[in-house]
Amino acid sequence: MSVDEISRIRLARRAVEVFGEAEAATLMEHLPLGGVSNLATKDDLKILGAELRLEMSELRSELRGEMSEIRADFGTLRGEFGTLRGEFGELKGDFGTLRGEFGELKGEFGTLRGEFGELRAYIEERFHRQTITMITTMSALMGILFVALKWA
Repeated sequence: MSVDEISRIRLARRAVEVFGEAEAATLMEHLPLGGVSNLATKDDLKILGAELRLEMSELRSELRGEMSEIRADFGTLRGEFGTLRGEFGELKGDFGTLRGEFGELKGEFGTLRGEFGELRAYIEERFHRQTITMITTMSALMGILFVALKWA
């Protein structure tokens, strides 16, 4: 049978009449709400303990399985990182090769630049000679023409 709130209030008033205010408050604090039927027995605690141990055992098994999966995943990741390290090593070698080839190209461009400088100097020198030759030839022709016109 469940104790309702009205019954608790009646009991509290009667306890004040019989024991006094302080003692009645102490007594009411020690009485469970809802009556004795809501109190746990030792058997209830044993059953609850067994259920909790079973649940903890199941959780432990699940956790072990998940930890094994995580370890396997980490093993896979280690392998993939090893592969990546190898590929990065290859790339590093390729970049070293490219760096060497670009150095060679730089040297060849320097040689080409020098050859173009020599060619420009040669063309300028030949153009200068041709200009002097043309001026000399034209001056000689003008002189011949002047003499020819003077005698004519």
